[in-house]
Amino acid sequence: MENLPHKRINKKIMMTIEKLKQIDDSLNGNNSSEAKILKNLRGYYFYYNEPTIKDRKNLIHIHFCGRCAYGTGILKDENKEPGKNGVWIGPFSTVTQVNQFVKKNFCNVPTPLEKCSCISKYPNNNLNRKT
Repeated sequence: MENLPHKRINKKIMMTIEKLKQIDDSLNGNNSSEAKILKNLRGYYFYYNEPTIKDRKNLIHIHFCGRCAYGTGILKDENKEPGKNGVWIGPFSTVTQVNQFVKKNFCNVPTPLEKCSCISKYPNNNLNRKT
Protein backbone atom coordinates (compact mmCIF):
# COMPACT_ATOMS: atom_id res chain seq x y z
CA MET A 1 0.00 0.00 0.00
CA GLU A 2 1.29 3.44 -0.84
CA ASN A 3 2.13 5.68 2.07
CA LEU A 4 0.19 8.75 0.89
CA PRO A 5 -2.16 10.26 3.51
CA HIS A 6 -5.31 9.55 1.45
CA LYS A 7 -4.12 6.01 0.67
CA ARG A 8 -3.30 4.97 4.23
CA ILE A 9 -5.85 2.84 6.02
CA ASN A 10 -5.24 2.39 9.71
CA LYS A 11 -5.76 -1.00 11.37
CA LYS A 12 -9.04 0.00 13.03
CA ILE A 13 -10.55 1.07 9.69
CA MET A 14 -9.21 -2.08 8.00
CA MET A 15 -10.92 -4.26 10.62
CA THR A 16 -14.11 -2.33 10.00
CA ILE A 17 -13.78 -2.85 6.24
CA GLU A 18 -13.33 -6.58 6.74
CA LYS A 19 -16.34 -6.76 9.07
CA LEU A 20 -18.53 -4.67 6.75
CA LYS A 21 -17.44 -6.80 3.78
CA GLN A 22 -18.50 -9.95 5.68
CA ILE A 23 -21.87 -8.37 6.46
CA ASP A 24 -22.26 -7.33 2.82
CA ASP A 25 -21.40 -10.82 1.57
CA SER A 26 -23.98 -12.32 3.96
CA LEU A 27 -26.75 -10.26 2.33
CA ASN A 28 -26.70 -12.34 -0.85
CA GLY A 29 -29.70 -14.63 -0.88
CA ASN A 30 -31.10 -12.98 2.26
CA ASN A 31 -34.56 -11.53 1.66
CA SER A 32 -35.22 -10.06 5.10
CA SER A 33 -36.36 -6.44 5.26
CA GLU A 34 -33.05 -5.45 6.88
CA ALA A 35 -31.06 -7.09 4.07
CA LYS A 36 -33.19 -5.35 1.44
CA ILE A 37 -32.46 -1.97 3.03
CA LEU A 38 -28.70 -2.58 3.04
CA LYS A 39 -28.75 -3.95 -0.52
CA ASN A 40 -30.39 -0.72 -1.67
CA LEU A 41 -27.51 1.20 -0.10
CA ARG A 42 -24.85 -0.68 -2.11
CA GLY A 43 -22.82 1.55 -4.39
CA TYR A 44 -20.24 4.30 -4.53
CA TYR A 45 -20.28 7.30 -2.21
CA PHE A 46 -18.28 10.43 -1.72
CA TYR A 47 -17.88 12.53 1.37
CA TYR A 48 -18.42 16.22 0.75
CA ASN A 49 -17.08 18.74 3.21
CA GLU A 50 -16.68 22.48 2.82
CA PRO A 51 -13.04 23.45 2.48
CA THR A 52 -11.51 23.90 5.90
CA ILE A 53 -8.09 24.76 7.27
CA LYS A 54 -7.22 21.07 6.83
CA ASP A 55 -7.35 20.34 3.14
CA ARG A 56 -9.19 17.04 2.89
CA LYS A 57 -9.49 15.30 -0.42
CA ASN A 58 -12.93 14.36 -1.65
CA LEU A 59 -12.58 10.64 -2.38
CA ILE A 60 -14.91 8.05 -3.86
CA HIS A 61 -15.59 5.12 -1.51
CA ILE A 62 -17.38 1.77 -1.81
CA HIS A 63 -20.37 1.14 0.46
CA PHE A 64 -18.57 -1.28 2.80
CA CYS A 65 -15.53 0.97 3.26
CA GLY A 66 -14.73 1.51 6.94
CA ARG A 67 -14.91 5.25 6.41
CA CYS A 68 -18.21 5.14 4.50
CA ALA A 69 -20.19 2.33 6.20
CA TYR A 70 -23.13 2.42 3.76
CA GLY A 71 -23.15 6.22 3.76
CA THR A 72 -23.36 6.62 7.53
CA GLY A 73 -19.67 7.26 8.09
CA ILE A 74 -17.81 6.53 11.27
CA LEU A 75 -18.34 8.83 14.20
CA LYS A 76 -15.53 8.23 16.66
CA ASP A 77 -17.17 10.41 19.28
CA GLU A 78 -20.79 9.78 20.28
CA ASN A 79 -21.26 13.53 20.80
CA LYS A 80 -20.36 14.45 17.21
CA GLU A 81 -23.24 15.84 15.23
CA PRO A 82 -23.81 14.11 11.86
CA GLY A 83 -23.60 16.56 8.96
CA LYS A 84 -21.75 19.21 10.95
CA ASN A 85 -18.47 18.76 9.08
CA GLY A 86 -19.75 17.20 5.88
CA VAL A 87 -22.14 14.67 4.36
CA TRP A 88 -21.97 11.35 2.55
CA ILE A 89 -23.60 11.48 -0.88
CA GLY A 90 -24.70 8.35 -2.69
CA PRO A 91 -25.16 5.56 -3.49
CA PHE A 92 -24.12 5.77 -7.15
CA SER A 93 -23.92 2.80 -9.51
CA THR A 94 -20.60 3.74 -11.11
CA VAL A 95 -17.54 5.87 -10.46
CA THR A 96 -18.35 7.77 -13.67
CA GLN A 97 -21.79 8.59 -12.30
CA VAL A 98 -20.22 10.01 -9.13
CA ASN A 99 -17.88 12.24 -11.14
CA GLN A 100 -20.70 13.45 -13.41
CA PHE A 101 -22.83 14.34 -10.38
CA VAL A 102 -19.98 16.18 -8.67
CA LYS A 103 -19.06 18.08 -11.82
CA LYS A 104 -22.67 19.20 -12.32
CA ASN A 105 -23.50 20.08 -8.70
CA PHE A 106 -20.26 21.04 -6.95
CA CYS A 107 -18.31 23.50 -9.09
CA ASN A 108 -15.74 24.00 -6.29
CA VAL A 109 -14.72 20.31 -6.27
CA PRO A 110 -12.22 19.30 -8.95
CA THR A 111 -13.06 16.19 -10.95
CA PRO A 112 -12.37 13.42 -11.53
CA LEU A 113 -12.29 12.53 -7.87
CA GLU A 114 -9.61 10.20 -6.58
CA LYS A 115 -10.66 6.75 -5.40
CA CYS A 116 -10.18 5.57 -1.84
CA SER A 117 -7.92 2.54 -1.56
CA CYS A 118 -11.00 0.53 -0.53
CA ILE A 119 -11.98 0.39 -4.22
CA SER A 120 -8.65 -1.01 -5.40
CA LYS A 121 -8.55 -3.45 -2.48
CA TYR A 122 -11.87 -4.96 -3.61
CA PRO A 123 -11.98 -4.55 -7.41
CA ASN A 124 -14.90 -6.98 -7.78
CA ASN A 125 -17.34 -5.04 -5.65
CA ASN A 126 -20.83 -6.44 -5.26
CA LEU A 127 -23.11 -3.62 -6.31
CA ASN A 128 -26.02 -5.90 -7.10
CA ARG A 129 -28.98 -4.57 -5.16
CA LYS A 130 -31.24 -7.51 -6.00
CA THR A 131 -29.28 -10.60 -4.86
